[in-house]
Amino acid sequence: KVSFSEAHGYKDAPFTLTLSCPENEYAVIYYTLDGTQPVVGSPSTFRYDAPFEVAKTTVVRAAVPDVDSILQQDTSATYLFLADILAAAK
Repeated sequence: KVSFSEAHGYKDAPFTLTLSCPENEYAVIYYTLDGTQPVVGSPSTFRYDAPFEVAKTTVVRAAVPDVDSILQQDTSATYLFLADILAAAK
């Protein structure tokens, strides 16, 4: 399971998000920024190499693929910024 350094919810300023896998510090983490399932090789899936900035409403979904299993446990967090919500309401 992947851990997020920032709790989900409403945010009033950009922040740097760190992903980690407490069960295996050397695990390779993959993530998406659009809420879709992380799939290795997909154009919307990124390999996590360093913390990144979240500055707008974003759904981060992350996983550590297990090559020995057909199942994958994803972890997700939604970060909401009021300015984005208000702009979408117009």
